[in-house]
Amino acid sequence: MTAALHHALLLDDDRDSFESAEVEAFGGLNNVHQRAKKLSDLSKQFFVAAFGDQQDEADETCKEIAPLLAAYRGWAERRNDLAHGYVTRADGPDYDQEDQPIVATYALCPSYARIPKWPHGEPDCNYVAEDIASFATAFRALDMEIEAMASRIEDLRAYRLVT
Repeated sequence: MTAALHHALLLDDDRDSFESAEVEAFGGLNNVHQRAKKLSDLSKQFFVAAFGDQQDEADETCKEIAPLLAAYRGWAERRNDLAHGYVTRADGPDYDQEDQPIVATYALCPSYARIPKWPHGEPDCNYVAEDIASFATAFRALDMEIEAMASRIEDLRAYRLVT
């Protein structure tokens, strides 16, 4: 999801080879927060330059990276909650129906293995089927935003003036 953005932000020496130390290092980062930090650091290095008559676009693009990376961290954490979670079942009346039949309700709860995240032992949230179904759409939208950001940065590259 973030490879295109990483490539767009690379400085010229690291862009030509998929075997560069920078590309290898980024590919080896499995932690979402470390990947986001690396992208944030690269964006600071990239946008420290002047961009001539595209400076306003560069400034606006630079401002949009932080919230985009925050969304990436949030959605990736949600994905991890789902991937390492467990399912619960509760039987109870369906109050939406007049005869209130007993129905099973399922929820996917985040994993207890992430104890630092849940200091009191009980996850703060759980996900029902409707939530989970919407995640794929949200992930795809985020992926498209990241790809669009990478494209904008690639377009700005031609105006980047290193002093």
